Amino acid sequence: GNSYVAFHAELFPDGNNPGQFLPDPVFKRRTAFYAALGQQGFAASNGIADATYSAGIQLRSNDDGFFVITDQSPGIFFNQLSSTGVYAVSHFDASFVAPSSRYSASNSDHAMLQLFGAEDGTLSPPAATSKTGEECPMLLAWAQGTERIACVADVPNTPLTTKHGVIRIFDLKPNTDTLGMSVLDDFCTDDSNAPIGSGSCSATQPRYNYGTVRATGNARAFSASGRRLAFTTSSDEASENVLYLADLNKGFALDRKLIFQVGATQPSASIDIVYSPNENILLLRRGSALTMHDLTSDAAPIPVSQDLVASPRCIEDFAKQPDGWCGNTDRVAALLWSADSKLWAFRSPGKLNVVNANQFPYFETFPLNAADCGQRCTSQFAFQPSPVH
Repeated sequence: GNSYVAFHAELFPDGNNPGQFLPDPVFKRRTAFYAALGQQGFAASNGIADATYSAGIQLRSNDDGFFVITDQSPGIFFNQLSSTGVYAVSHFDASFVAPSSRYSASNSDHAMLQLFGAEDGTLSPPAATSKTGEECPMLLAWAQGTERIACVADVPNTPLTTKHGVIRIFDLKPNTDTLGMSVLDDFCTDDSNAPIGSGSCSATQPRYNYGTVRATGNARAFSASGRRLAFTTSSDEASENVLYLADLNKGFALDRKLIFQVGATQPSASIDIVYSPNENILLLRRGSALTMHDLTSDAAPIPVSQDLVASPRCIEDFAKQPDGWCGNTDRVAALLWSADSKLWAFRSPGKLNVVNANQFPYFETFPLNAADCGQRCTSQFAFQPSPVH
C-alpha cells in the first residue's frame, strides 16, 4: 500500500546495543528493514528481526506485507505490517512464492500441491491442497493476476515401459480448500523422458510432447489473467525448438504450435516469453532474436530484431529462486511493456530500443543511445506507470 517501505541494507544487529545496527564490511550480509510513512515522511527504520542474510536476499510485497526470500534454509518469511508493528511467519516448508505474493506453495517429494496463505505460514493448515492422483511433480508457471498454477507430470503409458507428459492446470476456487485440476488436452504418448529428437510427436500438429525433461530450463508463462499459456521446448536442432500456445478461455487444449530457430551459435542462449498487459501480443526472445506474435489471429510471427543483448538460460533453482525460476516471467526484465500495451522496450548493444506497437501489426522502433553495460543493465529501465483516476 502507501504506508510502509521495506528494504535491506548491509547492516547487522549490534549485540551490545539492542535496536542498533552496525555495518558489516567483512561478510557483506544483509538485514531486512521497514519504515512507516508519517506526516513528515518515513519514520525511523526498524530491523525486522535479529537475523542477517547473505547478499541474495529478495523482498516481494503484497497489500499486507512482504516476503523476505533468501538462499538459506529456512529462507522464506512473510512479514505482515500493521499499525501495531510487524510480525513474521515462516514458510520454511514452501518451495515457491506466488507472483501475487499472496501465497506460497509446496510440492515436497513431488507429492500434493499445497498452498499456504502468506500471513499464515506453513505452520498453519494449507489454504488449499490438490487431490490424490493430481500431484504436481514440477511447477511450470503461476499466473500473476489469479492463483492459477501449471505443473507437468510424467504419466505411465501402457505397458509401463515408457511415460508421457501432461500439463496439469490447478485453480484455487473461492470458498473451498481444494484445488481444481484440469489437464491440457492434445498431449501425445511418446516417451517424455527420452532424448529430444527421438519422439515422433514433434512433427504432429497441434499436439505436445512435454514432460519434465523437456520442460526443465525452458521458458513458459501464463498471461497475468491466467487465460493464456505459452511454453517452449528447445534443443540444438531447429525442428525441436517449438512454441506452444493455448487460450484456456476457449478450452483446455492447444491453439497453435510454432517451430522456431534459436541459432546454431546460440544453442544455450535464453528463451523468454513476455505478454503485453492486454494479452493480445506475445514477445518471444530466443538468444539475440526477437519476434512478436499476434494472439488474436493466426498471423505469422513478426521479426523485430536480431540484435538483443545476450543473456544466459534460466535456471530451475527453486531453493534459491522460489519466485525467480524459468516459469515466472514477471521477473524477466529484458523485455518491458508499458501499462497501456502501446509501447515496449528492449536492449541491444549500446542502445535502449522503444517500440511503438499502437498500430500493431505495424510498429516503429526508436533507438536511444544507452551505455553498453551488459548484464548489469537488464533491469535498469522502466515506463512511467499509467495515471490512477
